Amino acid sequence: MSTEAQQPSGMDLPAIEAAITSGDTTLRMRAITAMQPFEPQECVPLLLQCLDDDAFVVRSLACMGLGYKRNPQGLQALLKVMQAESDHNVRAEAANAVARHGGEQALQALLDLYARDDHWLVRTSILAAMAAEDDMPMEPLQQLAEQGCADDNETVREAGQGLKLRLQQRRLEKLLP
Repeated sequence: MSTEAQQPSGMDLPAIEAAITSGDTTLRMRAITAMQPFEPQECVPLLLQCLDDDAFVVRSLACMGLGYKRNPQGLQALLKVMQAESDHNVRAEAANAVARHGGEQALQALLDLYARDDHWLVRTSILAAMAAEDDMPMEPLQQLAEQGCADDNETVREAGQGLKLRLQQRRLEKLLP
């Protein structure tokens, strides 16, 4: 059985590499999703190439991939995306991916992004990502939840409430043996 036939996406690593360098947005998107069974050291260089793509959806998928294929090089690239990316969809996905790298490495960068970026999608992504990560420290998250609950945007307020509820759940879980 060929390697390509063994891959769930039908794409082996050389096919993924070829698709990434193709001029076809759909092929690049398919290649990013086909990276799932491969190791970070194989995927991260390819995902980094996709961060410069013209299509925001390819950049967003690349950020998502860097959240699952974690390594220091990918984290640094995601932090740069959060700083310099013009598209709010991509910044939001980069925030989600940074959160997957863990509390110690993600917290301050996400708090800084929340403070400077008032787009509702970016803010709700940060609030949801923070709620999903159990290793985030409680006190800064409580302050962030309060800020979210006081936001002008209803969707951000709801995400702030979601974070508050998750923090309450975490407190209760600590009380139980």
